[in-house]
Amino acid sequence: NTPLPINTPTPAPTPMISGAKRVVRSESFDKRPTIFGLQGQFDITGSVLTLFDKAPASGLTEWEDGYSALSSLFSPTIGNASVVLFKAERQTKFLIFYGFGSWGSTNYRAFWLDGYSTGNADWRFYEGDVVGKDNVAKLVLPVVPFKRDTWYYLLYRLNAKGLMYARLSEKDNPLSIVEFRQDFGELWATNRFKFEISVAQGKVHIDEFQELEMPD
Repeated sequence: NTPLPINTPTPAPTPMISGAKRVVRSESFDKRPTIFGLQGQFDITGSVLTLFDKAPASGLTEWEDGYSALSSLFSPTIGNASVVLFKAERQTKFLIFYGFGSWGSTNYRAFWLDGYSTGNADWRFYEGDVVGKDNVAKLVLPVVPFKRDTWYYLLYRLNAKGLMYARLSEKDNPLSIVEFRQDFGELWATNRFKFEISVAQGKVHIDEFQELEMPD
């Protein structure tokens, strides 16, 4: 008799950070992602997704000239953590954010890591204030230090009371940590948010993403 094949279960992925209960969903970018949509220009090589875009045409801003993006097809569950391992090259303009609503409208809500082509970066918080065609940040805080061509773990977690927590830590230097905590209010505790990485100029490399269930 021919023995029946043995179906070996796929091992559960290991959480990217310590202290997590379990991995809810993950993406390793060894092929086109299934839990994210892609827009614009990208490349997948060696299990790393690269988003890229050219410098803007004369007279246009980086965003007016188009951009490339990785956008979640899911909404992270309130209380869970979203963690991404990424690296931004020099002279890259990028955003990594939780957000919902339409830019330029009073229903826009978002929390950004905003990386400038000059090399600087900020945390930014938006809550519907509009001037002209643009939303105006309620809060802008510099991220210091922020290095280019350096792999970082970025964690976002929004709890049921609207407390936003963000942590940026170097992969190869775990003691280099920048944190953000802000109470945005209970109206932020909604499962309408999307996780997105957008690149308007330069390149961002993305190695892995996980949504993690965390202890209370």
